[in-house]
Amino acid sequence: MKPIIVAEGLVKKFPKKTTPAIDNVNLTINPAEVIAVVGHNGAGKSTLFDLVSGFTHPTAGTLSTNINRSEIGWCPPTRNHRLVSYRASKHCTRCRAST
Repeated sequence: MKPIIVAEGLVKKFPKKTTPAIDNVNLTINPAEVIAVVGHNGAGKSTLFDLVSGFTHPTAGTLSTNINRSEIGWCPPTRNHRLVSYRASKHCTRCRAST
């Protein structure tokens, strides 16, 4: 079964920041696989989702998808709304579409 998302050595640096938001991240997601991305504030979780969904591009590394990126969605966390999921745009009015 071919992975739907493969990230190798992902790096994301933002201007005027001394530390990368994402530094050498490797990730493989297979069809029907459920994963959780957890970490403290500022750990790079949102940046990782932005990279995977195509909202932003990595500074270094490779990211390949074997899925239409329009089918990837995520809802940024807010105080009362914490849904982050594949196909979230079909369930969440606050989601950003990656099309």
